[in-house]
Amino acid sequence: MSALKKSSPVSGFDVDRLGTLLASIADLEKQAKAIKARIKDQVAVKLEGALFEATVIRSDRLTVDPDLVKDLLGERFGEVLKSTEVVTVKVVSRKA
Repeated sequence: MSALKKSSPVSGFDVDRLGTLLASIADLEKQAKAIKARIKDQVAVKLEGALFEATVIRSDRLTVDPDLVKDLLGERFGEVLKSTEVVTVKVVSRKA
């Protein structure tokens, strides 16, 4: 087991700063989520800004339904798979 790293003491200011940062992050994540939702609704697969480009990536995801797994075992395992559409947005810095 490795020893814990010693760090500087945490002050009330640090706690308040962390709270402020987390609140800011939550607000930014909310804004980003809204923009991503608008991007996903577009017909275009790739959108470009002055600094970044966004690519909409659609795929299907197979997952195991845990309720069915309880009822179906063995060779019938394939029956518990279901397909779910997955839509993601990949954002990368544009090349000059």
